[in-house]
Amino acid sequence: MAPYTQTNTFSNGTTADGGQVNTEIVNLGTSVNNITNAQIDSAAAISRSKLATITRRLIIPHSGWRESTGTWTVSGQNVLYVMADSVQSYITTAVCMPSDWGGGDITVSFRLSDGTVAGNCFMTLLADVWKTGEASTNIVNATTAVAMLGTNNTQRAGSFTITGSDVEALDIIGLRVGRLGDNASDTCNGTNIYLVSVWLEYTANT
Repeated sequence: MAPYTQTNTFSNGTTADGGQVNTEIVNLGTSVNNITNAQIDSAAAISRSKLATITRRLIIPHSGWRESTGTWTVSGQNVLYVMADSVQSYITTAVCMPSDWGGGDITVSFRLSDGTVAGNCFMTLLADVWKTGEASTNIVNATTAVAMLGTNNTQRAGSFTITGSDVEALDIIGLRVGRLGDNASDTCNGTNIYLVSVWLEYTANT
């Protein structure tokens, strides 16, 4: 499975990496030898009450994608998918929905790198779900326009939503992400747009 990152969001609005330990667990006001089960349970309860959500990001590495058209290029330390104007360019992959997924909507986030012309880059997502013992079913056929600035190497963000009720944990989700450069809604005329990264964001069980 692809790697993920985790961010904890607490009730006071602060966030911490998954590896940070809540002070309530370690600051019990007594020596380690005298810690009781009741104190441990109390500290754990306080910790759980402050933990509102766990947002995880399932990062899909470039090696996990297959391109239909277009090419990959290397710029500095980055591997970019080149999406030309006037054609449809997209990449496909399949991921397994993690077992810790909490059942809410899933965000397919992506980053684009600018070309040389300001305008709207018209992006598309097709998503299918494959359940055990069943044929695949299309659950997303969506488009979105991302405003590009026309400044080389400037990153712009976009996203799509997969409705949580269409998916179960451990389902296989097929994704096709790309640019509809031949669509009239794509106004980044005559310039390449570069797909930098794609990942899933979801709320995990706490």
